[in-house]
This record gives sequence, structure tokens and C-alpha cells, in this order.
Amino acid sequence: MTAEWISWRHIAGSDRKNGFHGPDTMNSLVIGIASKATGPLENLLVPFSFVLVAAALTPIHLPADRWWTWITAFVATDFCYYWGHRADHRVRILWTAHSVHHSSEQFNMSTALRMPALMPFATFLHNAAFVPAAVIGVPPFIILFWQLASTIFQWPLHTQRIGFLPTPIEYVFNTPSHHRVHHGSNNPYLDKNYGGVLIIWDRIFGSYAHETSPITYGLTKNIGTFNPIKTNFHEFITMLADIGQAPGTQTVLRAVFGPPAAPAHPRTTTRT
Repeated sequence: MTAEWISWRHIAGSDRKNGFHGPDTMNSLVIGIASKATGPLENLLVPFSFVLVAAALTPIHLPADRWWTWITAFVATDFCYYWGHRADHRVRILWTAHSVHHSSEQFNMSTALRMPALMPFATFLHNAAFVPAAVIGVPPFIILFWQLASTIFQWPLHTQRIGFLPTPIEYVFNTPSHHRVHHGSNNPYLDKNYGGVLIIWDRIFGSYAHETSPITYGLTKNIGTFNPIKTNFHEFITMLADIGQAPGTQTVLRAVFGPPAAPAHPRTTTRT
């Protein structure tokens, strides 16, 4: 982050649409620290794990001391991450948490720290996406290892200071260019490039977009605040308001589990 900040100061000066903007960066840092600090509390509130239950019930158990198990686990876990991440954008209750990560109008490595705090329900539901990896016999600790490795891999992808990498890398792996697209709030970039380490899932399942025109970062309707509390809970509060105004059970369920939709959802736009 420091190296990236120095490079922007040298090349881009104080242009707040490029590089770092002090209030925005501080907002990201505070939210990131809060998410780490409240993690143990969230684990106490929701101690149940779909992955552990699936691993206990499956009749298949891959040997943890075989190299091919780790390769299989990597591919399976990354595949599961793709669908979990896609659900984060398509299921309202998951988006209430994931929208925090997309709320910055900047795009730099401090943006990677902007993770939701005190949203255990989202973590609980998101982790259900990794059940298939457990069902095919991947030990839970290996699933966790690849989840953490994917998180570390994706942090330096949050930058505008790295352009396009060699074509074979761009074709197979997630790169800064691909992830810039993912954080775009303008078409043709909206809700594209969900991949974690591999970008091939997006190419296979039709959610890939190549970086061509300028990218607008943030939400389609930005929240206009650097207050970390408002930034963290803005979409969750909006969802609660929609639930309170819902005329019936079906509408309530749609407001919670349906796709984000106007006028309640800040990312509303034409989706493909």
C-alpha cells in the first residue's frame, strides 16, 4: 500500500479520482480493522458451519497427504468461490454485506481492506458455497487453506498501477485488469469477473468482461459518505426498510433473497 501510494504521489499528484484520497482510505482502514476485531464475536454468534457438516456426512474422504488432493482442492475451492461471489452480487441479503467492499469510489490496495463488520449471517450463508468441495471429500482444513490463499492472492489485484499482464496469464488467472472490471459500476462492467484466483470460470459461465473503456468505481448510486458506520450498514438498513414496507410474505422473501432491484438497491442498472 505504501509503495502504491508513493507511486501515485509521484505520477498522479493529488487527483482524488486516481490513487488515494485520504478520507476514503481512512474509511477503508477503519472498516477493515473493525471487521477483524469483530470476527471472533461473529464466530460466537454463528458457530455452525455447513462445510464441517458436509465433510462429516460425505462418504468420500480424499487423503490429505497426496499432492493431487491439494490440486483437486484448489480447483474445487476456486470453483466454489466463483459461485459464492456471484451469489454475493445476486442475492440481496448477501449483497448487504458485500456492497461494503464495493462502496469505495477509489480503487487501490486499501479498498481490499474494506470488508463488512458484524454481518455474521452473510459469512454463514456465503460459506455454504464451499459445501461441494467438502462433499467430494476435500478435508475442511485444506478448503480453509485455499480460501485464505485466495484472499491473499486477490489483495494486490486492487490497483490501477499495473496494466495488462502477458496474454496467457490474463486468459487463465485473475489479474488487476480483470478485478478493475469487477469493481466497475458502469456497463459493460457491472457484475462481471467474479473469479478468485482463476478467471476461466467467468469465461465458461458467461460473466467475463475485458477492460476496454474507462471504469467508474463504486456503486451505481454512491452513498456519499466517509462515515465507516454508515458505509458498513447502509445497504442492510435499506433492506430492513424494504422489509418493513413489504405488503406480504412473498415480497419480504423477495426483498431478502431475491436479486438486488430498484429502488432499494444502490447498484441498480441493466444487468446482463
